[in-house]
Amino acid sequence: MKKIILILIVIFVSCNKPNRLKKHENKIKETLINQKTKSLTLSLDTISSFQWDELLIAGPYTDLNKISNYHLNGIPNTIKNYDNFILLVFLNKKKGIKYINIDRSLIQNDIIDGYKIFSKDNSNIIIRK
Repeated sequence: MKKIILILIVIFVSCNKPNRLKKHENKIKETLINQKTKSLTLSLDTISSFQWDELLIAGPYTDLNKISNYHLNGIPNTIKNYDNFILLVFLNKKKGIKYINIDRSLIQNDIIDGYKIFSKDNSNIIIRK
C-alpha cells in the first residue's frame, strides 16, 4: 500500500508544473487565433500575480543549460528538442520562476535564433500573424 501511495505521489509531482502559466498560454493562443489585424502587441509587463524583473525569449532548439549566469532549474528544457514553440521565461533575480510556451505555427517565422533577455520595462513584444 505504501508503495502505491509513493508511486501516486511521484506521478502527481512529476505531472504538476506549477511554474507553467497554462491559463496565460491559452489566452494568448485564443487571442492569436481570433486576431483580425496583422500584428498584436503582448503587454507582458501586466502579468503581475508574481514578482519578475526580466524576460527570456528562447527560440527553437535552444539549450537552457547553456545560458550562463541564470538559474533555470525549474524550467523544463524541452525546447532544445523541438521547433514547434517559443519559450517565454519570466525571471526574478536571474532565476527562472514562470514560463509560457507559444505555439510557433500561430506567429510569423521571423523568430529569434537562440535566446534574448529583456528587462520588464522592455517586455512588450509584437507578434505578427
